[in-house]
Amino acid sequence: MTQLTLSAPLHLQTHAIKVLVLGCGGNGSSFIQSSLYRLHVALKGLGHPYGIIAYLADGADVSETNVLRSAFYPQDVGFNKALLLASRMNMSGLDTDFHAIPRNLTTDDVRAFVTKNDIDFVVGAVDDAKFRADLVNTFKQSTSYYRKDCMYLDMGNASSSGQVVLGHLIKKESHHSHYIPNVYDLFPEIEHVISDKTRSCSARESFDQQGVLVNQQCALLAGRLLNDYLTKNNLQHHGFLFDFDKGVMSPIKANTNNWLIYGYVAPEEQKIT
Repeated sequence: MTQLTLSAPLHLQTHAIKVLVLGCGGNGSSFIQSSLYRLHVALKGLGHPYGIIAYLADGADVSETNVLRSAFYPQDVGFNKALLLASRMNMSGLDTDFHAIPRNLTTDDVRAFVTKNDIDFVVGAVDDAKFRADLVNTFKQSTSYYRKDCMYLDMGNASSSGQVVLGHLIKKESHHSHYIPNVYDLFPEIEHVISDKTRSCSARESFDQQGVLVNQQCALLAGRLLNDYLTKNNLQHHGFLFDFDKGVMSPIKANTNNWLIYGYVAPEEQKIT
């Protein structure tokens, strides 16, 4: 058994932290406004020279249903989600540097963008479970392109439960002794989840699909996890599982024995044995 203590690479203390957010809907919009923006402000307040540079990708416009459970308002309907959120964050006047990508990126687009812009974190906030699996596989097939680590912070939820997982999208540095498994490493079954892409037309249908405050819970947990990873040097978990109906929340421990529960065997441990 190996219990890991996680922390961000030292270069993130002196360089701008570059974050690419995929999806600006229920989870994404809440994460951007409630977590990512606040984390940027906190880092600047703690003396970080640059804070966060964020890139927000989403090709959809705000719908009336989005107003019910996403971080949007009635006057936002009809505007592109990414453009709207980037503008709103930049208007804060607190040295924010948020950029909009007003289209849906393919997995190849993400790979090219990460490579070109030296992205440190990709945040997955899309409803399409298979896309999340394909994204991880796309990066695993082309590791030679990258010069440094890129982490994947994934948010996923059902009507009353969800999970947040931080893991490697690509590992190139020696800072971490182990490759930290991402959501697809721990939950490979997401590849076979069929996402319902139909748009809810009523408040009841919308909340039946996503529940009340589930998106906000995912966003807050993701923000706290990212904060702790960036600001602490002894983090011993890299995710959370929660279920509102059961009234429980559990950490995903950065522990090679704990990973076995999910069927994941750390490659580093295989070499030892």
